[in-house]
Amino acid sequence: MKYQRRLVLPLLAVMLVLLTSCGSSDTPSATDTSSLVSAIKGPNFNGIESVDKALLAAGADQLTVSSSLGGYDTISNAVSLGAVTVLPSYTIWGLIKTAWNSSGLMLHLFSVDIDEYKITYKADDSAEAKNLTGALFYPNNLFYYPKGILLFTHPTETERRYSPSVFDPWYDGTFTKPFAWLFAALGYAVVVPDYPGLGDNYETHPYCLTSLGKTSAAMVKAVKKINSLGLSDKKVSIIGFSEGGYAALASAYYMRHYPGDYTIDKVMALSGPYDLKGAMKTLMVTADAAFPAPYFLPYVINGYHVAYPGIDYLAFNKAVVATPVVDGRDFNTRLQELLYGAYSGSAISSLMTTVVPAGQQKIYNGPISITSLNFQNELKNNPDSAINTALKENTLARDDWFPDQNVKFFFAHYEGDDCVPYGNTEAITTYWGKYTNVKIMKLTDTKPLTKEDTGTTHAASIVKEYIEGMKFLVGITN
Repeated sequence: MKYQRRLVLPLLAVMLVLLTSCGSSDTPSATDTSSLVSAIKGPNFNGIESVDKALLAAGADQLTVSSSLGGYDTISNAVSLGAVTVLPSYTIWGLIKTAWNSSGLMLHLFSVDIDEYKITYKADDSAEAKNLTGALFYPNNLFYYPKGILLFTHPTETERRYSPSVFDPWYDGTFTKPFAWLFAALGYAVVVPDYPGLGDNYETHPYCLTSLGKTSAAMVKAVKKINSLGLSDKKVSIIGFSEGGYAALASAYYMRHYPGDYTIDKVMALSGPYDLKGAMKTLMVTADAAFPAPYFLPYVINGYHVAYPGIDYLAFNKAVVATPVVDGRDFNTRLQELLYGAYSGSAISSLMTTVVPAGQQKIYNGPISITSLNFQNELKNNPDSAINTALKENTLARDDWFPDQNVKFFFAHYEGDDCVPYGNTEAITTYWGKYTNVKIMKLTDTKPLTKEDTGTTHAASIVKEYIEGMKFLVGITN
């Protein structure tokens, strides 16, 4: 017995050292301390016709792909900007259903009776932890239990009213809710976090920060505690597109430190900004006035200053210029007010174009135009600056962490993506392409949608990438 104790204690010590040396910005503990606050049952969707009705009731025939993906938000907005070929969201939903059926995924359909819940949870048990919210889409069938949990990390959403947990309106310009229903119809309990700053949470959104992994993973653990749903022992797979692609990989990055809480099966990361220190930094510096989603830069500045309060020049009133005066307030003050859930990406981007830049160029010439000369200097000319160090710390395409050999990873990205450069997935290929459990798909087209249908190639590729990701999950492709 004494010999056994002497053996066990060193083994435990080694395990703890291994867990704490995996490169996370959070300090791992023995268990993830997230908790469930409440679960409120919302609408039931008994068949795809009920999804159709919910979308029409929310006005999907007059709305378009969200400007957070480079779209136009509404048909009237698209027409006013000269984009007369852009399709209404409800028409796109019809194309999604056709593409879904022809992909072979309907062969894997187990249940079409889906219950939606609003989940409220905390990411940890600290006194400072605020409530977070999200949606759970649960396949409701007395003869079938969910085959697993699918964590679905959504693309950027700037409007609180379109948060995944909001029952009415049952709409979002990123098709998150309709796709969540389709994923659940394949037999998965689909967990869709709102992200901090959305739903019932009013904190600053942690845009492209690895902390998105912690808050997303926490919702998975929270739903596992709902005893009536039978999810406590289920494996977890993860899928996400755009910012959701980053959050999907960040979630896997976080969960691997807590093997007692999460068993990951597959990760499908799609068109995400994984290479912040490379491809995304280049985009920040070089994107011109034609770039369709400039709103991302003020979100980066706002989120990074909260995460790194010691970087003085990241304070919004120092990183962003003050002119012109807008509605009686300095430009930087007014712009920051738009980042907390009440405005569309179109509204944020439109305000950005009115800026009076700090340099010699006195008209808007791309996202970097809104920033101060000091911020630009630290970003462009000082590779060891605090902001560049922060971007490096939150870059997920790197070789100092590696994909667990027991987890299968899938990456897909359109080579001509005009919002999130393909260079992000090239960086993944550089670091992880050698692993046999990593599949990387370079897309050469965006069918069934086009840029003319949605506003950007990025938005157009979302349907194809979700379908390819789910084919990988259910085993149609390996």
